[in-house]
Amino acid sequence: MGFEVAQVLTEPLADVEPGRISEALARAAPRQNLEVQAWTPDSDDAHRWTGLAESLGQRLRGLLPSPTGPAPWLAQVCVLGPSLAAVGAVAWRDAVSRAPGGRERQRREAFAPSRAALKLEEALQGYGLSPARGDLCVDLGAAPGGWTARLVARGARVIAVDPASLTPDLTRHPGIRHVRASAFSFEPPEPADWLFCDMAWRPLEVAQLLAKWGRRGWAVHLCANLKLPMKDKNPLIHRARAILGAGWDELRVRQLYHDRDEVTVTAHRRG
Repeated sequence: MGFEVAQVLTEPLADVEPGRISEALARAAPRQNLEVQAWTPDSDDAHRWTGLAESLGQRLRGLLPSPTGPAPWLAQVCVLGPSLAAVGAVAWRDAVSRAPGGRERQRREAFAPSRAALKLEEALQGYGLSPARGDLCVDLGAAPGGWTARLVARGARVIAVDPASLTPDLTRHPGIRHVRASAFSFEPPEPADWLFCDMAWRPLEVAQLLAKWGRRGWAVHLCANLKLPMKDKNPLIHRARAILGAGWDELRVRQLYHDRDEVTVTAHRRG
């Protein structure tokens, strides 16, 4: 999360008057349709002040008018300690993340084969679209089936491509067709609505594969992860983005809260 700081509070936050914070916000953003987000940085030390941040946020929301639609401004109260907070705002359209503190927390379902499903749910929230019931999805590098499980739970049909095995429950699922093949040699029997990919493979080769799907019109929407090396991450991301841009439109590359040494790519194909 990034925002322009309008005021720094250096006094006991439990006693601060919400009106003072409201005045600072008024200098940073319009008062109408202002969504309040109060949070702490994502560290063990800062998490001790989560209750304080939530209390401060509730008091501030009681003072400001409730948003009537998608908030054009996000009011930010970042609590750094019991007597330290940064206050400011960021325009909705300019926000790096629209979740408080940039943390799109997801809950891992009991049936999920791996934590990979958390990344998928966060990616789809940020994309603003998701597979509809009956949509055809291709999941490259699907095993053991974390993304595939979430897709069929939404009612989608899935072609899961991976030489390795899926979990037994997914193997028996009527909405899943498991193709034991390399993602690099697979060609879809028909155009897909969605292409998904979470392969642990060299990122530039994966980017070239995904770009081919876009150029050939094999899918309409893309949601994929690119695994990054230990060094020189930023130059590689720029190279991968250039490759993907040759096949897809409105490309977005972001590192999500549930990502680790990887970035998530979303895009779609026009026409």
